[in-house]
Amino acid sequence: MMCPSPQTLARFAEGRLPRKDLAAVLAHIDTCDDCMSIVELANQTVAEEEELEAEPRRTGWWLGVAAAALIAIAGGWLLRERLARPGMGRLVALVPAGERLVEPRLSGGFDYAVYRGARRAAGSAAGDDAERMKLIGAAGEAVERARRDSSAEAQHTAGVARLLIDEPAEAVSALRIAV
Repeated sequence: MMCPSPQTLARFAEGRLPRKDLAAVLAHIDTCDDCMSIVELANQTVAEEEELEAEPRRTGWWLGVAAAALIAIAGGWLLRERLARPGMGRLVALVPAGERLVEPRLSGGFDYAVYRGARRAAGSAAGDDAERMKLIGAAGEAVERARRDSSAEAQHTAGVARLLIDEPAEAVSALRIAV
């Protein structure tokens, strides 16, 4: 599951999230530190609002606007950080839409496309080469991160990155370490 929007996380923190969405959001924040940080920030904001409501009504509507702005800024910053680092989100963004680079079906945000066989250099356009270079660069960053970070997430990302740049033996090794 992709990260819920900052508004969804705010509704969750305020207890206004519909029941049908509650289980999915709970399962996601159990595994996503970034979203858990946003929820904790929203919880602090809600607690501060409740304290202020216990006092005489001197605050205005601006407090709600300030809390929403804070949550939106924090969410945007965390999303930018997540996409900027050499993680799975960056690899997903760099894989050409409508093209499947490897025969196995990759999940986790990768769009579905029919596999058309191995890529051949003679059939690629110049723009396609630039996009491929970006993907290779992001894959290199993911592999380098996996050398410094032995976590399962880093190893998984490096394995998928190696698979996308046609290094299946190294991909299998990294994915085995991740498991």
